[in-house]
Parts: sequence; structure tokens; C-alpha cells
Amino acid sequence: EGMSVEIPDSTISKNIDFICMPLRAKNIEDLVGMQLTVAWDAEVLQFNSLNLENSVLTNLNETAFNTNLTGYLNMSWIDVSLQGVSVEEDDILFETCFDVLNSSIDETQITVGRDQLGIPTEFTSASLDVLPVVDIPGTIRFREEGRFIFPGDANEDKQSNHFDLLHIGLGYNATGTTRADQD
Repeated sequence: EGMSVEIPDSTISKNIDFICMPLRAKNIEDLVGMQLTVAWDAEVLQFNSLNLENSVLTNLNETAFNTNLTGYLNMSWIDVSLQGVSVEEDDILFETCFDVLNSSIDETQITVGRDQLGIPTEFTSASLDVLPVVDIPGTIRFREEGRFIFPGDANEDKQSNHFDLLHIGLGYNATGTTRADQD
């Protein structure tokens, strides 16, 4: 697969007023620099903070971000050692945390791309080549309070991930009770 950055989709309760969305990357080798913009609907979400604790980017700190903008933030990072960082599948570059202002809609998107000034998303390798990275936007879906159904979530932790495989494997070929309305 190619190189990409992605904001994963998330489904939250309409009663939630705060959410953090990770920017994940995969298959990027020898990354020494990057610049990008994260954009969102300012009538739905308001920037609250950054979470950099799980970042794979060396020496990433809040000075790499311009957070004083409405509806988007710009970031620029350079690996000062110029050694390059290899980003594995699903590694977190950083998390952007938001206050939810309006959850009365069904969904909203968070995108990675150009800002209002047209500054492009760029990833640079240790050999100073600009890397062809695909940007994949994320969607936040707002649902009424109650039981959520997440396809693939076999252990009911509201996530579909590798931890569900044990439960799926244990239930393979198993049959349960028949529904009352089933013929």
C-alpha cells in the first residue's frame, strides 16, 4: 500500500462535548519534515488542545502548530537530526482535541489538506524528496444516547480492532437462539 495520513472515523453520543481525533500515518519511511493543515467546521467543533504524548515524531511540541485560527490549524515539523523517522501503520503523528459546539447534525468531517492560503500538505524524506502521501479525511458521526452498534465490535468496547478477533474466533460456526420473528 502507499503512504497515507488519515483521521479515523468516530461515532460518539450527541451528549459528548469533547473529543480527540488522532492523525495517523502509515508506510512513510525516513520522514524528516512535514507541513499540513487540519480543517473542520467551526460551527460544529472548536479547537481545544493538542495531545502529543503518543506521537512518533521526534521533538514534536506545540511550537510546531498555529492554533490561533478558526476552523483549522497549521503545523510544520522538522527532524532536527535529519536522520528521518519511519512511520509504521497506524502510528499517531498527533491528536487534535475539540469542544463539540453543535451535535444536532448527523456528522461532520475533519480533513487534512491545504489551508485557506493554499499552503500544500508536504512530507519530505531524508533524501529531500517530496513524498506522495494520500490524505484521508475523517468523519465524526453523532448518535442518540443508547446502545451503539459498531460492526466488528465483538467484545463491546465500542471499537473494532484486533482485540475483537478472539471473540470472533470463539464464536465461529456457533449458533445462537432463533429470533421469535424468524421463519
